[in-house]
Amino acid sequence: MRLLIVTTFRPFGFSRDNDFYQYIFLNSLKNLNCDITICTTQFDDYGVEQALKNSSINYIYNNVSKNELPSGKKYSNQMVFKKALLEFCKSDYKYDFFIYSCSDILLPVNLKDVLLKNKNYMGVSLIYPNTLVKNGKIYSYYKAIYGIDLIIFKFDKLKAEFFLKIIDDWQQYDWGINENFLLAVSDLLHLPVTNFVKYADLIKFENNFKAIQEDRSWQMKSWKENQTFLNIIYLLYMLKALIIIYYIRYLILKI
Repeated sequence: MRLLIVTTFRPFGFSRDNDFYQYIFLNSLKNLNCDITICTTQFDDYGVEQALKNSSINYIYNNVSKNELPSGKKYSNQMVFKKALLEFCKSDYKYDFFIYSCSDILLPVNLKDVLLKNKNYMGVSLIYPNTLVKNGKIYSYYKAIYGIDLIIFKFDKLKAEFFLKIIDDWQQYDWGINENFLLAVSDLLHLPVTNFVKYADLIKFENNFKAIQEDRSWQMKSWKENQTFLNIIYLLYMLKALIIIYYIRYLILKI
């Protein structure tokens, strides 16, 4: 199976804990024994490309200068997804899955089996963390769910190209709303969604946010800004869909 892993990494060399968690992620990718390509887009993040070179995993490295972002913004997940979709849509290479993943997780050991069972069906599979490691302590299922850290798309290039058109309207910067946006896209693409949290164990590691100058108030501010814009574009696409449906009905009745 050919997997395109869409992710982004925190800078290396600023936190020993964060570096360790990201190396765990890279090693868990290698342990899948699949044909993997990491497609990462970074924003002047120190040490990431060297870490990928050392990993021996096939990768595509994109860098966007922070100078190209609006003032005060650190990164854009819209750019991360767009560059990965451009890679997926290339005619000279065929991927079986388009997988969005955080880089601070330990992937399920049975992920390959989950993918094989769904290889022939278009849809979206979700895997929430069911274990959280925070400050050296392990927390169980009900305290571990912060968000969806693994979203697996099985679709063809036609749907991927439509995804690419949708993403042009998405203005996203900094933290938050990735999962919400991807689930809204799956709805627009008419892809069924399945939750595999009961069938695959995913471990989440809490990052050292102080080392990268992030805190909860910064995250919440970013989340609210991104939520507002997501609601607007989703309503616009739903409105467009309704207009098309009513227009088709009008044509049918006219005939």
